[in-house]
Amino acid sequence: MSNYRILRLNGLYGGKDFSSYNNDLELANKSYSEQFNHIVNEGTIYSYGFIEAMNSLGNESKELLLDVEILQKTWAKENGIKFHPAKWEIEILLNQINDFKPDVVYFANRPDINLTEILKDKCPWVKLFVMFSGAHGTYENVHDADILFAGGPKIAAEYRDWGLSPILLYHSFDNIFFENQNISTNDLNYDLTFYGYVPFGLRKSTHDNRYFVISELLKRTNIELWSNEYNVATGQYENDGKKYNVSPKTINKISLKSKLRNIIVDIFFKLFDYHSLIKLKSYDLTPRKVKNIIQEILDTMKYNSNPTSAVIKKTALRYIYPSRVHMPVYGKKMYEILNQSKIVFNIHGDRIRNVVGNLRMFEVTGVGSCLLTDTGSNMSDLFEEDKEVVTYRTVDEAVEKVNYLLEHPAEAEQIAKAGQARALKDHTIMNRCLQIDEVIQKLL
Repeated sequence: MSNYRILRLNGLYGGKDFSSYNNDLELANKSYSEQFNHIVNEGTIYSYGFIEAMNSLGNESKELLLDVEILQKTWAKENGIKFHPAKWEIEILLNQINDFKPDVVYFANRPDINLTEILKDKCPWVKLFVMFSGAHGTYENVHDADILFAGGPKIAAEYRDWGLSPILLYHSFDNIFFENQNISTNDLNYDLTFYGYVPFGLRKSTHDNRYFVISELLKRTNIELWSNEYNVATGQYENDGKKYNVSPKTINKISLKSKLRNIIVDIFFKLFDYHSLIKLKSYDLTPRKVKNIIQEILDTMKYNSNPTSAVIKKTALRYIYPSRVHMPVYGKKMYEILNQSKIVFNIHGDRIRNVVGNLRMFEVTGVGSCLLTDTGSNMSDLFEEDKEVVTYRTVDEAVEKVNYLLEHPAEAEQIAKAGQARALKDHTIMNRCLQIDEVIQKLL
């Protein structure tokens, strides 16, 4: 077995993350290594467990955080690298790759551009380009990878349909980061929690079912959310830190506006076809707000086979339940909340129904909380139902099991401990790195 140099490329590819710098206003003036270590230790977005696991396997490993502009430009300044202001991401990256000279470049997540093609052309000494696709991608962005890992069965199936050869590699629990944070508490401050992305707005989303299920749980349980609410109509996240003290009067106004908007949508669908709506939108006398609604309907007609059912107004849950829908948390703070939760709720996206394996499953079980999750045909490959995790198939069943677990805390604790034991045995970052390493070794 031969070892190799592996460079892991991490980042949001197009996002500019400044959260760590907002938390430490002096951070931008520190050295590259100080900035990097602070961001990694804070764990708000990035996880360093992969590097520690790969190093323990004897491989020389390094990680880059591509979308952290201040960090990357600090590296360039310290190394005397000049770059074009409009091309700093790729130009700094190419210099970093040239500096490290890796045998393997590993994409921690699927890039939004065909970065593999660019790097193959500019860095011919790299032996393998490996990519992990934890969400559905496009053919253009993934087909050039020498090794393509798919984060779930549905993603792998889609890539096989395109003629590619993906390898199933589930998400994992970064036990290394968790253990380094020394999070230890027996205080169960929350009965039921959820963290993650929730869509709202007029247009259809691949997580619409999640919105309506969680809405029902908010009505029927005392669930609390730490949510990154995303407006699918505007493409904006409702996570700017505003405090929403919404009065009942305001909520009624929001509800009334939603009803009026849906009435308008229904009328348009009954009276106009696609081309008639385009014509109506073009009239100067058509009000701007109506034009906006028409455009959203046109987009829905274009991209959805059943547009009338797709166009359902979804009001941001934070506006309706301001005391129970909190701003998103990451890293140590997220793990603390999970660790203090009696039950953590999970639901997969609409696009991957009937299979399971999102990151939340492994994080919740890994920290030792009781996971209540929807189920799928591959659940037995990951966890044993109702012994290591609790599963549901309908909202009513989910509510019923929440009530049962809260009334039987000893049983919930037993399931949580069994789930954690399974996660630490089969689903850690080291488990996945062993699988990755085995595949790479065969091709080097």
